[in-house]
Amino acid sequence: MTRIQAIARITAKLESLDDDQIEELLSHLERLGDPGHLGRPLSDREKQLVQDAKAEFAAGGGHSLEDGFAMIDARLASQRRNS
Repeated sequence: MTRIQAIARITAKLESLDDDQIEELLSHLERLGDPGHLGRPLSDREKQLVQDAKAEFAAGGGHSLEDGFAMIDARLASQRRNS
């Protein structure tokens, strides 16, 4: 679907929405433009994981790109074996 086609479909659907639905749609669209928006608040566990990762990185820890690919490959292989 092209951008023009998508916009035409969206525009056509707008006609059937009531005022409350239009306001809700506008709210979603505004959040889409916010690069910090995650779609939902982080859980306490997720916030802790982010802080832990920042601390590890600041201390010089982390993984190389090759390490990251290896971890992803291993996880995908594990998921294939378990399915």
